Amino acid sequence: NTLIYQLSLALKWQSRVIITRIKKIFGYPYRSTEHHIKLDIGIGTAQFPEDSAKIEELVAIADQRMYDEKNRMKTKI
Repeated sequence: NTLIYQLSLALKWQSRVIITRIKKIFGYPYRSTEHHIKLDIGIGTAQFPEDSAKIEELVAIADQRMYDEKNRMKTKI
C-alpha cells in the first residue's frame, strides 16, 4: 500500500523523527489469541524541491526509496 503524506515546512531531521516514531509503533508485535505477528514498514521519502519540483517525480522517487528500504530489510532477515 502507498500512503502519500505531506509534512508542511518540515525539516529533514523532523521528518526522520516522525518516520522513527511510525516505525516504532509498527515494530511492536501484534498479538492475537494464537499468534504473534511482527510487522515491518518500509518508508520512502522525497523532498520538494530538493529531489524534484514535479509531484509525479517526487512520488516515483519516494516509491523507489521505499522499495530500496524493503530490500535492505529482507537482507537483514
